[in-house]
Amino acid sequence: MKALLLLCVLLFAAVALAQRGDPDIFRPGGPGPCKAAIPRFFCNNGRCEQFLYGGCQGGANNFRSLEECKRNCGGSRPPSILRGF
Repeated sequence: MKALLLLCVLLFAAVALAQRGDPDIFRPGGPGPCKAAIPRFFCNNGRCEQFLYGGCQGGANNFRSLEECKRNCGGSRPPSILRGF
């Protein structure tokens, strides 16, 4: 019985950490608040797409080249239970 309770607690903790640890790379890219128009790439559902970056702020889902985006995008989103580990 104690082993089952411990397993439930560990599973709950793993799921909570996975939800909290959502990496910025999989969050949608955005232009940011500035007004420049710099061509950049972002990862969208395992594919790299181009957008115009404003030049400041924005998130980690912002790559200077298609090659850099492909290296970081990896072709797919990790399963939610594994995010954050």
